[in-house]
Amino acid sequence: MSKAPYFPLYVADWLSAPEITIMTGAQEGAYIRLLCLSWKLKAVLPYSAEQLLQFVKLSTIEELEPVLKMFVKTNEGYVNTRLQEEYAKMIAKSNKASKSAKVRWGNANAMRTHDKNNANAMRTECYSDTDTDTYSNTDTKKKRTIVQPNPLERKCEEIYRAYPRRVGKKKALASIKSALKEKDFAFLLERVQTFARAVDGQEEKWIPLPTTWFNQGRYDDDEAMWSVWNKPSETPWEKKAREDKEQSMREYEEDLAAKGLKREDIDGL
Repeated sequence: MSKAPYFPLYVADWLSAPEITIMTGAQEGAYIRLLCLSWKLKAVLPYSAEQLLQFVKLSTIEELEPVLKMFVKTNEGYVNTRLQEEYAKMIAKSNKASKSAKVRWGNANAMRTHDKNNANAMRTECYSDTDTDTYSNTDTKKKRTIVQPNPLERKCEEIYRAYPRRVGKKKALASIKSALKEKDFAFLLERVQTFARAVDGQEEKWIPLPTTWFNQGRYDDDEAMWSVWNKPSETPWEKKAREDKEQSMREYEEDLAAKGLKREDIDGL
């Protein structure tokens, strides 16, 4: 992630600045776009006025002039002095935070190493003092007992991991356990894997909870229904929004074509 993913916008200063107040809406939008691009490029715009004109989608250099007056032209490119100062502050703050974090981690690691060395030293001291030790190591050492899951639990766990939506694990495992009383493990695992492939790439919210799927015996459903699992059709307003967006994009590309440009040329700025 970038050390400076955003820049501060002082609303009161923006709204009261006379240079911005006299701009048209298109010019103000162009100014915002140039500030964003400059911030992304470490507070400098290494492009010509003609290239910037294409990027901000204005028609003429004359229309762009009030916006370019907000920048100073240097050998590196166009620079907005205040944005450059804010960028320097942001980077300094990020570096300071990173340095502090490294110091904290270094101290924590040193403390852990110190504690471990002390513990080892105490353990060696206790077992090397044979004059006062009245118990053998075998008598005092506790045996660790590792509880292995039974075969049924392992089967439930494997089926659960194969299901495409892993939530509510405790209840899901209980539902799987109940299903295994009626269905063979190999059959149930194969149906879960088939279902997972059918809904691959679908939003998780449209996939049933594992508890619901197993409790309702949906592993016996027709596979053809799984690829369209409960996903609602496009609503009228969603359709309208999509069509408006597609129309705007077509008009934008036609406008670029009229100027002898391609969308890739603008996106590459």
